[in-house]
Amino acid sequence: MLTRAIGYRNFQHFRAQQAAMERLEQPPQVAEPVDHLRVERVANHFDDEGVMIRWPSKASQQQLCLWVLWSRLPAGVVLTERQVNDLLREAHSFGDHALLRRELFGAGLVSRTPDCREYRKIGRQPPPDALALLRRLAVRGGQSTFR
Repeated sequence: MLTRAIGYRNFQHFRAQQAAMERLEQPPQVAEPVDHLRVERVANHFDDEGVMIRWPSKASQQQLCLWVLWSRLPAGVVLTERQVNDLLREAHSFGDHALLRRELFGAGLVSRTPDCREYRKIGRQPPPDALALLRRLAVRGGQSTFR
């Protein structure tokens, strides 16, 4: 009953969150709640260099992956479709840059002209889970994923 009172489904959910939080080496007091277990699961879709190795089947995990791709697009720059494709090809290894480009647009992370010639990164604040994933990938790869 106590774990339900603080927002967890059950005691096992509470334990899994705490264990994932310790594995990710996050401080226990965070301004907004972060689903550390979800971040850990999504991080498994990336290799040690931060390259996405597979597209998750769950929509909530796909959204977090899109934030990683979004963070690698240059801000304030108009990109052609070819340039976006090239950036996305570098960021994944499963061979479907068109899927990623369409998903970025569908999620409202990039805008494009009606003829799809020009793409722009939309400046937004990533959610806490996405920020935790970006930090995790930066630590794992030894470099920053922000540009």
